[in-house]
Amino acid sequence: MFLIPSLRRVALSALLVVFAVAALLPAATGEIAIRFAFYAATALFIASLDRAPACGKSAA
Repeated sequence: MFLIPSLRRVALSALLVVFAVAALLPAATGEIAIRFAFYAATALFIASLDRAPACGKSAA
């Protein structure tokens, strides 16, 4: 879904929901699942790369 530009935001939202649910399930038993926060941050970072200006291109 990340390959189709029009679906990237939907795919990112769905992925973040999956990570949130996956983090909450172990939390119910007392475990802290930090890895899902890392996964979510990585997904947000990758999504932000699409909006960042390319190297060598001027903003003007």
